[in-house]
Amino acid sequence: MSDLDIEDISKLKVAELRAELQSRGHDSKGVKAVLIERLKEVIEKEKSGKSEEKQEEEEETEVLHEEQEDQEEEQEQEQEQEQEKEPEQQDEDEEMPEDVPQEDTVEEKKELEQEQQNGQVEEPEAPQNDSTCNDSKKDDYEEAPVEQLDEVKKEVEEDFEKEATEPMNLDSEVKQENEVKQEATEESNVEVKHETETSTVHEGDRRGIKRSQSPFQTTDYSKRARPDVEELRVEHEPDFDATEVALDWYNSDLSLEINEETRASATPLVTGGFAYIWHGVRATYGFLKGKVFYEVKVEELLDVSHLEQEEVHPHVVRCGWSTDSTSMILGEERESWGYGGTGKASTNLKFKDYGRTYSKGDIIGCFIDLDSEPMVMSFTVNGEHQGICYEVYHRQVQDALFPHILTKNCTFKVNFGKEEPWFEPLTGYEFVGKIPLEERILGTQGPEKREDVDVINDGRFTCCWQNHLG
Repeated sequence: MSDLDIEDISKLKVAELRAELQSRGHDSKGVKAVLIERLKEVIEKEKSGKSEEKQEEEEETEVLHEEQEDQEEEQEQEQEQEQEKEPEQQDEDEEMPEDVPQEDTVEEKKELEQEQQNGQVEEPEAPQNDSTCNDSKKDDYEEAPVEQLDEVKKEVEEDFEKEATEPMNLDSEVKQENEVKQEATEESNVEVKHETETSTVHEGDRRGIKRSQSPFQTTDYSKRARPDVEELRVEHEPDFDATEVALDWYNSDLSLEINEETRASATPLVTGGFAYIWHGVRATYGFLKGKVFYEVKVEELLDVSHLEQEEVHPHVVRCGWSTDSTSMILGEERESWGYGGTGKASTNLKFKDYGRTYSKGDIIGCFIDLDSEPMVMSFTVNGEHQGICYEVYHRQVQDALFPHILTKNCTFKVNFGKEEPWFEPLTGYEFVGKIPLEERILGTQGPEKREDVDVINDGRFTCCWQNHLG
């Protein structure tokens, strides 16, 4: 708390005004004007009160000095008397009985307390040193009476003992709770162990469960909901004339169900996440020469209202040509070319605007001139020529090119030449199914024996392929 003049108060900032008021124990809330007035009143009261306090302090100081002088004179007299009576006191102490009388005079009690404070009872040989030491102590502070110090010490010890015992009681309560929990856990572990020992559930019935569940929760696995997924028959390949150009049962996605009787139409799976993916298939034969074509009809747009996210193009068909070594995703590799229902053509993941869009009910004609240099690919929609789509040099493609169809949530039907043309074809082109067998290239064949097949079950459908590792 600093000394301030009333004139300097108005120069202080709000934070300084509040600090001065707080240091003096007064309210520090309010605007600056209120704080200034409040602080002025406090300082005026302090100044008026200081003059009275100074007078009282001076009077008290004089009284204390007088008392100290009187005490010093009395102590000097007592010390002289004790030095004279020292031999007599020693003799009396030897003859004095152990029991001290309970009734003492008031003067003797005061003398005893004074001697205990000054430490002169047990050290009579050096009274002058003790007096100087006590005088220096009195100049610094006033010692508390011994009786009060004993009482304070006793209270502190009692409080310390009380605090020391309380945590021990708390620890004992916590320990009891832990023991109860431990007993409950041991009982539950015994029950779980008993259940696991007597259980006859096989690993196949409880596949995917790696940790034991809580004994207080029971799960009925027989009532667990199973996903509604269409089953795809892959355990056999239907008998079919291998000399015909048809949709290839082996070179197709397993999620695409090909009509077993005609092998000229297909339906993709759309349940669950299948509605997000593409499904592709190639024809059984490819070609190295000639001017050939085939037709594709978009038949149905399957219901995909169950999808959580709305796609911009949920129903698309893409048709074109590819080599036997490419994937089922048409138009996304170097030797793969396609024209989709969005009106764009693509190869090697490069898309370009090409023709008109098409959808349900439209018929697309896919034409390729393998005799020209470069080779020419073009398409028609409902008989309307869309122009040249791609020109590819023979040195870029060494392998045969196969008819290839890719679909997403659409059923389709192909015409390889078993039927009359659905629309008038371009001049000079022949159906792929009309080309002599010796001029065709057969696609990759599946394994003849089950021993040559690897089977992987990923929980959705079974994938099979030829075991090239033997």
